[in-house]
Amino acid sequence: MRNRKTLALLAALALCVGACDQTIEDTDAGAGTDGGADAGGGSCIHSGAGVTVQVNYGGNQLPVDFSCVADTEFSGAAHKKLSDVILAAVTDRTIDQLKIDDLLAPGYSPTMRSNCDGMLPVSGANSELGFVLPATRDLVWDGSLMYPGCMNVDGLEEIRVSDQ
Repeated sequence: MRNRKTLALLAALALCVGACDQTIEDTDAGAGTDGGADAGGGSCIHSGAGVTVQVNYGGNQLPVDFSCVADTEFSGAAHKKLSDVILAAVTDRTIDQLKIDDLLAPGYSPTMRSNCDGMLPVSGANSELGFVLPATRDLVWDGSLMYPGCMNVDGLEEIRVSDQ
């Protein structure tokens, strides 16, 4: 009898958690990724819990919520395209008008490694070939760019972006 009560409680808890997830979802998913009205005005800017990466543009720290950035298949797994993450925050520019000045994780930047001297800034166009795994926020690049391993960033937290 005790196991039945425990199972019933766990089932009720699971239903509650599922319902909670649905109530905080952004109904305008993807808005702000089409070159909209203003930098930082997209609905992907997030201030609550969830997987986010900070995009620093024009002196503004803009936390981009991964839940509203489309998945892209890369190396057999769903990733977020780096360019899509950037455009979720910077809505008044095209990716070709931007460049990536730095990619930061706790205690790491590619600029700290001699193998990455001169690799930054990265053109906005090349950000189309950067992919972030949402579960870990690990950034990897398509092999066609032939970037050294130091350009991969584990636990990406911030993308510093400016105009070309």
